[in-house]
Amino acid sequence: MPFNTLNLESIDRFVQFLTEKGNSHGTINRKLATLSKMSGFAAERGWVSAKIRVGFRKERQGRIRFFSATER
Repeated sequence: MPFNTLNLESIDRFVQFLTEKGNSHGTINRKLATLSKMSGFAAERGWVSAKIRVGFRKERQGRIRFFSATER
């Protein structure tokens, strides 16, 4: 798909595809961040009319882990 034809509907379909494929919210967010960065890059150069605002998914808080005596 040409980047200048990308819109919110196609991003929503992409997110749905990734969700059905079993990707976690964190993985989906990393892929959306790449799209967002590409969109900003293209907008700065005038290749597209405006940067696409991407909505990110809520991620779980990272786990807390303690060092064992051996690791210390």
